[in-house]
Amino acid sequence: MANATIGTVEYRDGGVIAVPVTFAENVIAPSKSVFRVESVSGDALTGVEYRLIGQNTAFALIFEMPPDRKGSFRVSANGDVFKVSSRGWDTVVLKDGNDLTIDHSEPIPYNTKIPVLKTFDIPANYIRGQRFDVILQYMPAVTLNDPVTHFGARDATYLDFFIFEGADLGIPTIYRKTDNTFPELPIAENLGTAWTDQALQTVDATIYLIRWAAVANDATGIFNMTIKPKFVRGPVS
Repeated sequence: MANATIGTVEYRDGGVIAVPVTFAENVIAPSKSVFRVESVSGDALTGVEYRLIGQNTAFALIFEMPPDRKGSFRVSANGDVFKVSSRGWDTVVLKDGNDLTIDHSEPIPYNTKIPVLKTFDIPANYIRGQRFDVILQYMPAVTLNDPVTHFGARDATYLDFFIFEGADLGIPTIYRKTDNTFPELPIAENLGTAWTDQALQTVDATIYLIRWAAVANDATGIFNMTIKPKFVRGPVS
């Protein structure tokens, strides 16, 4: 037997899913067909492209999921690989973390539904000396994109996804709503546990808050903001 285990699934931008596969010894895998992919739930896998890459013991199945799809699939063993040490072919067998034989991997969820900005609530006026809140509501739930990766600059921040016009209101903080229920307006000064500025790139949310703690007393002129493309990405799964 050629024992193999499935590692932690990695979700990448553009609907790409990487499924690590680790063999117990060095092997040569002739093609992706040594693994079978089956739909478990949701949309059909029609049009899904995948490939097998790697060498020795470390391989990965790379899936390219079409946009606007949601569901899950699983991976099972389906062929032979060439074992380098014994110089012979042997059947691939999937193992779990306890070295027990399994029929297939756990279901692997995916979601490439394209996010839409449903609500863009920006106050008509700001008041000097008071906080200023902007609400963004997306459907479905989204995560924020990584500005460093997107812009290719180490000093890039989330604010680089916005074009601010008019008054200089300072530097805001971005929060996600933890329970995804639309808040009562105006939002209280004490955000409590309903909002957090943590895990913005890894935990999905439908509602985001951009908050300026207090508008400077010397702020002048109008204020407006434009959101650049790719500020958010679809669900991490």
